[in-house]
Amino acid sequence: MLDASRLNLFARLLRWKLAVDSRLLRLEREQVETHHLLKDYGARLEQNKQHLDLLEEVARDLWSRFLRSDPQTAKYFSRGMQQYLVRRGSHVRLLCVTAAAKLPINLQTSIADDVIDGILSGSIDNIEAAFFDADRRRTPWELLPSLLAMVQTEPALSRVVLRSVERAQEQRDGEVVSTAADYYKAAMGLIRTDPDLIDFLAQGLELVGIVSDGLSAVPFDRTDTLPSFDVPKEGRERSAVFLHNNYYHFNHLAEGLRRRGWNAVTVSLESPDSPQRQFMHGEDINLYDPNPERMRAQIQSFFKSVPETFGVLHFYGKGHASFFPENFELGMKNERVPWDFSELRRQGVIIGYSPSGCLDGALQSTIRNVTGGLCARCVWEQQPSVCSDALNGAWIEKLNGVIDWIALETDWVTPEREAMNSVRGPVVMTLDPQIWQPGLEIPPQAKIERQPGELLVYHAVGNDNIRRVGERDIKGTGAVLAAIDRLRAEGMPVRLFFATDIPSRDVRFYQVQADIVVDQLNYGRLGANARESLMLGRPLVTNVNRGLPAGPPYMTEVPAVHATEETIYEVLKMLLNDPERRRVLGAAGRKFALKWHSIDACAQRFERVIDRIRKGLPAESDEVYQ
Repeated sequence: MLDASRLNLFARLLRWKLAVDSRLLRLEREQVETHHLLKDYGARLEQNKQHLDLLEEVARDLWSRFLRSDPQTAKYFSRGMQQYLVRRGSHVRLLCVTAAAKLPINLQTSIADDVIDGILSGSIDNIEAAFFDADRRRTPWELLPSLLAMVQTEPALSRVVLRSVERAQEQRDGEVVSTAADYYKAAMGLIRTDPDLIDFLAQGLELVGIVSDGLSAVPFDRTDTLPSFDVPKEGRERSAVFLHNNYYHFNHLAEGLRRRGWNAVTVSLESPDSPQRQFMHGEDINLYDPNPERMRAQIQSFFKSVPETFGVLHFYGKGHASFFPENFELGMKNERVPWDFSELRRQGVIIGYSPSGCLDGALQSTIRNVTGGLCARCVWEQQPSVCSDALNGAWIEKLNGVIDWIALETDWVTPEREAMNSVRGPVVMTLDPQIWQPGLEIPPQAKIERQPGELLVYHAVGNDNIRRVGERDIKGTGAVLAAIDRLRAEGMPVRLFFATDIPSRDVRFYQVQADIVVDQLNYGRLGANARESLMLGRPLVTNVNRGLPAGPPYMTEVPAVHATEETIYEVLKMLLNDPERRRVLGAAGRKFALKWHSIDACAQRFERVIDRIRKGLPAESDEVYQ
């Protein structure tokens, strides 16, 4: 027989089983009920959708009836068209795209309610429309005052129709782009086809569904900070903004233009405590703020004024084709559309660019070709994240989409640079003859103490610790050091002053004390150190490649003594023993620099380049240098 404890356990297990069975049955009944409810809801939703489609069809029919008396407006709402709306302030544009246009990406906008509310409140007082046809040509914008009146007369009907127009955009047969790089190519292609499409692309970017870190449509994310659709071009012809610090060149060029009656300002986003400050000479306007939101607001406010105030923009900085850091980009592929620069070009602002060296605006392979293998002397040749055809090519692609000309400043001409409406001679890289003058007063802290009869050779390399590694020595510094050591061993009273990372404002105090300045021994062109030394009246030794294609006679006139790594010892020995030759070279260098690099000379050339571009002519011609 079972004892009482076992009977109690058995009873509890039985009750638990009965309870579980009961709950399972209840769950099964609830599942069946839920299934029926979902089925019923689905049917009701489908019915409601059909009702909604019917309502929209009725609304469109009523809309058509209202518009029959106004064929001008009615044609923009004919069947087979897809309509898109964008807004800037009190102005709305309606773009009607034919199905045959076959856009490479879907356009999408979502401001129907904003437009209706704006018209009703009086904050929108202008609507214009245009067609985009099968050949991807847009008709001129046409004012539609009757459409404004229609919305004011029938706001509820207008709201239903415009909402349905935007819902239908999702069904448009365009190519689906799955990556930001694909979107970039398609968007830039459409902007080149018709710059006025920029609003429809930028304002609909967030609806496209492209996911990428930091991808944005700034400044089109706030249409209240955009300039009007069409800014008058009159009155801004002699005005220029120079964006991003370019050593001192922008400062002095802006001053030269102001002397010629221009309104010219320099603008920077650089932090006051940036380590790059040592290479800069300040700016007229700094838009930096440690608070990102305030900084963006400051940039947006200034950007709005640019097409209203300035007819020219010139910028510097590889990867910095924008006022907005959100649009900065330097990589193997382009993803971020330069919305603000594209808008400025649409407004007729002439955009120019100054590259920062051979890796900026040229492919590594073409530089290697035109220089006869110079890249083998450079540390960056084997660092694709700094210099490579893929990296440089992506940046060239972006430059081609936004600039009107490129200021090469006597740097190497390659096919891709020449294709960018290049100006080969000095235009932007200017020097103030009063700041760089032979009789410069030396501050006590910069005075170089010398022994009686001691001769001083100046040589400089910025960021020497990363730009000279092993046999890769682009400036030939190792050869300069060896030549000085050899001369000293022979009893020559010579000393090398080697400068690296000295603040740019102070460099001239050391250059002007030198008996000889040695610049690069491999590159074949003149850099900042060479130009400064010439203006200071210092004898210059550098690698001068005079056998170049036709262009300004700059390299054939430069009074520099040619030297290579193999000849630097002999050249230095000759010059150190010939004070009269050094005197003559110094005087000739000053005269040359005044002709080619003085503020007034460069400002005049800049003005001539801009005038030529405005006339639709190539940026460069002989008259630029006359």
